[in-house]
Amino acid sequence: MHHGHRLAPAALTVALALMAVERGAIIRHHLPGRAVVEGRDRVVGVVTDDGRVDADEVVVAAGPWTPALLDPIGIPLPITGARGWLVRLDAESRPLQHLVASAGWEEATGRWEDGAVLARTMGDASASTSTLLHPATDGSLIAGSSRQPVLTPEAEDARVPAKIVHGAIRLLPALADARVRSSWWGIRPMTPDERPMVGRVAPGLSVAAGHGSEGVILGAGTGRLIAAQLLGEDPPFDPERFDPGRFVTSAG
Repeated sequence: MHHGHRLAPAALTVALALMAVERGAIIRHHLPGRAVVEGRDRVVGVVTDDGRVDADEVVVAAGPWTPALLDPIGIPLPITGARGWLVRLDAESRPLQHLVASAGWEEATGRWEDGAVLARTMGDASASTSTLLHPATDGSLIAGSSRQPVLTPEAEDARVPAKIVHGAIRLLPALADARVRSSWWGIRPMTPDERPMVGRVAPGLSVAAGHGSEGVILGAGTGRLIAAQLLGEDPPFDPERFDPGRFVTSAG
């Protein structure tokens, strides 16, 4: 693949936050939002660990934890969490110059499934893995990927990194002698149709969540769309496909 590029999401987040501060934003990090505050006929703020913060408009962009804020006010959105692992390998030489994936890797990890876990199948909610190899700028290789419904705060299956590495060796045998530098997981917010939910869900309340594994890729467009909607400007692109209303069944 020639269209795959990699950057550091944490560094990008800090860079965007600094740009926002330069434009007048106030960043309060490591401050959990616990609840959405409703007034007579609209949302008027949020409750945080430091107290209530009033706002003319509230945007919930809490990823897989978005339903925890919206469910209590009667706005159920079908956003589920899917845990995904990655492994960083150090090879003696750079064996790849481009992103390489096994055939059908997206289908193998259930990318097009809604991620819901039924009670009768809970015991079968194991991790699906496929092989995706991505060379990093520091010479290492990022190996993935996996997908598993989130049932617990911590990883359900600690064997997933080993499965990913074995798949990487099958695709590229030269990696058998590579050093395993690290492995980590994250929780991706999934929607039934694999499209994020971006837009207003109640007076004074908007949502921007459900980006799956493409939050960095889609983040800039999401920001532009939300900003246009809040300011009453023309949207930068057709927002209909991302309208949360396609799933909202009731509102408080």
